[in-house]
Amino acid sequence: MGKRGITVKSAVTILVFGGALLLTVPLHWVWWQTARQSSIQLVDALSEQITSTVRREWWERVADTESVYRVAESLLGAQPDAPTVRRALGAALSATQVPSGLTYRDRRTGRTLATRDAAGPVEFRPFDAGPEEQQRPTPEWREAANPADGRPAVAFGGQAGADGALSIYVSMDRFSTLLGAIPVGKTGGAFVVGPKGVVVVQPGGGALEAASPVIAAAAAIVAARPATAVNIVEARRITVADASYRVSFSPLEFNGWQFVVVVPEAEFLSDIETMLRRALISLIGLAVVLAIGAALLAQRVLSRPLTTLAADLRKVERFELEDVAYRRGGLREFDQLSAAIVRMANGLADFAKFIPTDLVRTLLADGVRAVPGGETRELTVMFADVAGFTKISERMGTAVIDVISRYLDLVSRTVEANGGTVDKFIGDAVMALWGAPRPDAAQARHACAAALAAIEAVRQSGILDDQGHPLKVRIGLHSGAAVVGNIGSERRLNYTAIGDTVNLASRLEGANKVFGTAILISEATWAAAGDGFVTREIGEVSVLGKAEAIRVHELIAAGAAAAKPPWAYAYGDALQCYRGRDFVGAVRVLDALLAGRPDDGPALWLRSICQRLQAAPPPAAWRGVAVLDSK
Repeated sequence: MGKRGITVKSAVTILVFGGALLLTVPLHWVWWQTARQSSIQLVDALSEQITSTVRREWWERVADTESVYRVAESLLGAQPDAPTVRRALGAALSATQVPSGLTYRDRRTGRTLATRDAAGPVEFRPFDAGPEEQQRPTPEWREAANPADGRPAVAFGGQAGADGALSIYVSMDRFSTLLGAIPVGKTGGAFVVGPKGVVVVQPGGGALEAASPVIAAAAAIVAARPATAVNIVEARRITVADASYRVSFSPLEFNGWQFVVVVPEAEFLSDIETMLRRALISLIGLAVVLAIGAALLAQRVLSRPLTTLAADLRKVERFELEDVAYRRGGLREFDQLSAAIVRMANGLADFAKFIPTDLVRTLLADGVRAVPGGETRELTVMFADVAGFTKISERMGTAVIDVISRYLDLVSRTVEANGGTVDKFIGDAVMALWGAPRPDAAQARHACAAALAAIEAVRQSGILDDQGHPLKVRIGLHSGAAVVGNIGSERRLNYTAIGDTVNLASRLEGANKVFGTAILISEATWAAAGDGFVTREIGEVSVLGKAEAIRVHELIAAGAAAAKPPWAYAYGDALQCYRGRDFVGAVRVLDALLAGRPDDGPALWLRSICQRLQAAPPPAAWRGVAVLDSK
C-alpha cells in the first residue's frame, strides 16, 4: 500500500494549534467586541463630560459679559461724565477679555460714551445708539454690528437707568478666539451653528479647522432639523473619511443657535485599540507558546509512543519478531497496546518454529498470498539425514529427541547462514532450498558451502548416539528446474518444491549409503558451483525412479580444485580404467589407494564392482552405469 495521510506528529500538531486558534479567535473577538462597546460607552461618557465642560466655560465667558454690563449699568446710572466713572469703566472692561466694546447713550444730553476695546481709554464720541437699545427695558442678547468697526458681533444690552441705553459688544472674531481657547480634548473643537446650518462662530486654527468636512456634516444635521426641533439637545456619531466623531448639539437659546462640540473617537479609542492589539499579540503569543508546549507534550505522550508502536507492528509485519519489546508509555492504553503487540509477537515467534521464518519474511515482503499456486524455477535442493537413525531411535526411545533436535538445529543454522531456506523436517531428514523464495544466482555454491558447514558443525558439536558414536550425516544436492510455491489445499498449505529435481536430490542423499560418502552432488550442481570446491567424480549412476543415468561427484572440501588430494586423482584413474573395461588395472590402482585409505567408501565400492566384472565380463552394450535400486 502507498503512503497516504499524515503522520501522527503532524496530526497532533495541527489539532493542538487548530484548537488553540479556534479558542483564541472567538475569545479575542468576544473580548474585542466587549472592549470596543465599553470603549464607545466610555467615549460617550467622556464626550458628554467634555461637552458639559466646554458649555460651562462658554457660559462663564457669557456670564463675564453680563457681569460687565451690570457693573457698567451701576456706574453710569448717576454721573456718566465723571472721570471716576470713566476710570471704573476702564477697569471693568480690563478685568475680562470677553467684551470687544461698550456704548452708552444719555438721552438727556444726547451724548454717547464709548470705548473700542478694553485696552483703550474710555472716551466720549459722537455715536447714535440705535432705537432698539432704548426700547429694551430688560437687557438681552442680540445680533449687532460692532460700533467701533462695523464688523459682525453680538451685543448684550438694554435700558440703563431712566435716561440711558447700555450695550456690551462681543465681536464674532473675539468669540472665535475665545471659543478656540477652550480645550476640547487633544484634537476636538467647538463651534456655533445657526438654524439654517450656517456656521456662526468657528474657532480659529486648531485641528478642527483642517477637518472642515466634519463641521460641514454637523452643520448639515442642524440645517435638516424642522422648525419645531431647533433648540434640542442631541448626540450623534458621524463618520467622515473613515474617521468617526462624537458630535454633541446643545441650544444657546439665542436665534436658534446651536453650540456644537466635536470629539474624534480615535482620540480615545486609538490608545484602547493599541492596547487591544498588544493584548491580541500577547494572547496569540501566549496561545502559540501554550500550543507549542502542548504539541511537544502531545508528541511525547501520543506521537512518539504511537510511532514506536507502529514501528513494532511493522516489525511483526516483516516477521522480525525478535526485535519487538514491551514499550512502557505515559498512557495506560498505550501500555496495553504494547503488551498486546508483544504477546502477538511471542505467539508468532512460537508459531515460527513450525515454519521457516526467513521464508515467511520473504513471502510477506513479496506480497505472496497464502493461496495454492506455484511456478517453475531453477533451484538447488538439499536433503540431509542421519546415518542409521532408525536403529538409533529404536534403541533410545524418547531420549532421541534431544539428539535429533540438536542435529536439526545445527543443520538449519548452516542452511540459513548460507542463504538457504529450510523447507521441512521429515523425521531426521532436512529438506532445504536455494533459489526460492528469493532468487539466488550463486545457489549451487551456497548449497555446497552449507553442506560442508553442516558436516563440520555436527562433527565439532560432539553429538553422540546411545552407543557413544558421533552422528554421521549424509547429504545429497541436485540443481535443476522444479515447481515451487504454495502446495496443498485451501485449508492447509505448504511452501515447498516438487518435481524430478527434488526426487533426485533425495536419491543422492540415499546413495551415500552405497558409496560410503558424506556428500554427493549431481553433475548439474558440480558444474554450477564452479572451481571453488574440491570434488571427485564417483561415476555414472541410475537412481531408482529415473531411467537416465547421471554423473555424481563427492563434495570433499571447499577450496581450489588444484588442491585435490592424490587419492582423489588415483580414484579418477581407476574410474577411467573401469570405463575402459580394464578391470584388472582398476583393481590394481584401487588396491594402492586402499592401502593408504582402507575406509575409502567409493574405492571399496568400485573395487567390488571391478572384481565382479572380472569374473563375469559385461556385454558389449555395457556403459559403466551403476544401477541403484534402493532409495
